[in-house]
Amino acid sequence: MISSVLFLLVNQTMTPPAKVNYLINPGFDNELVGWEVKGDVSVSSEERVKGKSSVRIGKAGGSLSQTYKVPGERILWISASFHSSAAKTNARISATCLDRSGKVLLSLTAEPNSNPTAGIYFKTHSYTDRLIVKIENVQGSAVTVDDAQLNDEDKTIIRHNPEVSLDEAMKPFWEGHRIFNESVLLLSSSGESASGRLLFAPTKIISVTDPTHRIKFTRGVDFDVKGNQLVARGNSKIQTMSDKEFATGEFPWTRFDGRHVFVTYEHKSLWSRPYPRSQGEFLPRTVAKLKARKQLRLAAFGDSITLGINVSGFLNTPPYLPPWPSLVAHKLGNVKLFNVALGGASSQWAKDNAKDLVGSLKPDLVLIAFGMNDFWSLTPKLFIANIKNAIDAIRSVHPATEFLLISSMKFDPDYTKEEPYVGNLAGYASELRALSGKGVAFFDMTELSQALYSAKSSKDLTTDPMHPDDFLARCYAQGVVATIQPN
Repeated sequence: MISSVLFLLVNQTMTPPAKVNYLINPGFDNELVGWEVKGDVSVSSEERVKGKSSVRIGKAGGSLSQTYKVPGERILWISASFHSSAAKTNARISATCLDRSGKVLLSLTAEPNSNPTAGIYFKTHSYTDRLIVKIENVQGSAVTVDDAQLNDEDKTIIRHNPEVSLDEAMKPFWEGHRIFNESVLLLSSSGESASGRLLFAPTKIISVTDPTHRIKFTRGVDFDVKGNQLVARGNSKIQTMSDKEFATGEFPWTRFDGRHVFVTYEHKSLWSRPYPRSQGEFLPRTVAKLKARKQLRLAAFGDSITLGINVSGFLNTPPYLPPWPSLVAHKLGNVKLFNVALGGASSQWAKDNAKDLVGSLKPDLVLIAFGMNDFWSLTPKLFIANIKNAIDAIRSVHPATEFLLISSMKFDPDYTKEEPYVGNLAGYASELRALSGKGVAFFDMTELSQALYSAKSSKDLTTDPMHPDDFLARCYAQGVVATIQPN
């Protein structure tokens, strides 16, 4: 069982991502309706923080809790506001995931510390059936509590079937002579016509569409083709972007999602830059299961890129392309996928949570993909130490698990060129590669993304400085499958 403070407390910069509160009577304006109470707990209208009343947990200590039904993997946020006249209290909020039999799968806690609000942003264990949210104060100074929150990002999402062929989407871009839905940002610089580069010079344009693939553009009306350049025509409705729209200053952050066009075309060129090769010899158990067509238990363990943030399926917008781990599962077939990724997660979080979040799933293969939240503070040596510890923790529960280590895509070079940030991210790939051997393969997405950025532009392939668009997410998935599958 995990019992730790998860990486997010609300006195940090991240804020709760959802707005709907699923707790009953969260402000205690209706006495203690909806709450299970133990110990020295009472409702006070005199010591209220906000609204009609607040809860007071006295010096003798006590707790109040609610149970929330959670079917499997959900991204949740819980928090409460704590107030006390004492400089230090023993108050905290906790989240406990239980399976159908009542077994504790995961337990996380947060204390108010210097900020009166304590909160936890987390992903429930894959086997979760219900969640217990508890607010408590251990014996000591009295504390007043109000504004309890439970936000569920996934509860109201209506999932849609992809509106693109996943089989087409999973054909490696470096093979053959047909490119499917390659993304291009038609960028206007210094007032010139907006244009963008394709990976190859097309011999035949099959389609050019908006990001939803529902609006089609016409050659000679909306755009022209010059070599491998797509050039927007004046007075066209085709999406373009001006360099004046980009943020400036230190670490500029601009979102491009919804601004690309997607091009399907034929070409006669060959991809001469790096691309992933099979390392099936390092993953004998995985390859044997794939060959025998036995179900593969696959866990994707990573950050927001692995979670799928900003791809159309995650945003729940057309064409609803799923996150890259789901594309991998589709291509491999007969896969039980667990996506254990969480936005903002780092290699330290991986180390702390690997045993219970991943090892308990008894996976055949784990895809480990961190780095984009580490380069600010961790040298390659510290990063790889965390990854090694995560691997060891998973193997302590399930020794037969094999691993595919995935280095992170590069961030937009216009975001920062500062050291050690650039060097840290590049160094992670070298350290991960050095771990390759029996039971551990490596896919260098850092190298592949650099090759793609050099052939085009990073802005053609990203939705902001750190997240892939649909096309680059497909490159992640294509690279993973190419590395896993035998020659």
